[in-house]
Amino acid sequence: MARTYDNLFKVLLLGDANVGKTALLVKFASEAPTDHAFISTIGVDFKIRILQVCGRKVKLQMWDTAGQEKFHNVTSAFYRGASGILVVYDVASEKSYENIQKWLADVGKNCADNTVTMILGNNCHLKGDERQVSWERAKEMADKAGVQFMEVSAKTGQNTEEALNILSKSMLAKEPNIIVTSKETSSNTRENRCSVQ
Repeated sequence: MARTYDNLFKVLLLGDANVGKTALLVKFASEAPTDHAFISTIGVDFKIRILQVCGRKVKLQMWDTAGQEKFHNVTSAFYRGASGILVVYDVASEKSYENIQKWLADVGKNCADNTVTMILGNNCHLKGDERQVSWERAKEMADKAGVQFMEVSAKTGQNTEEALNILSKSMLAKEPNIIVTSKETSSNTRENRCSVQ
């Protein structure tokens, strides 16, 4: 049977319980409306998404983990083969933001050096007093950790496609025979361009 993609990447969604990982997974996989409530994931779940990135068909195998404390120390076998990590917190939860450091430590212990990590602040549609974590604080933490950062909204879909595209381009950049160049834009985001050698 012929392969229907050029690159296959395993992507893990990590973060505390109730930060919106499952809602994001559904949004990433289907772009379907996600206004309804989700029950907490027990163990793990995964979905597939195929994207056209840099002229290549990229298949993402996206794994959602339970965020409950008893599952926090995800087994090293789960991390094996991961090309990308999305560490999710809720912009309305200071605790979930503070716990990003623990999740990043787990990633550092269990993942290869070339694994692409991105912090995602979910619920970016919230304004003013609804938020406990500012964009600036999270961006500063991500910069210090040397990882990418973006705010997204599983509810409205804001920035979800952009996050997947940036992650995919970054993972492609780690592949042999693919060149990715990037330039800074005035809005403090990064636009990546790719070419295949």
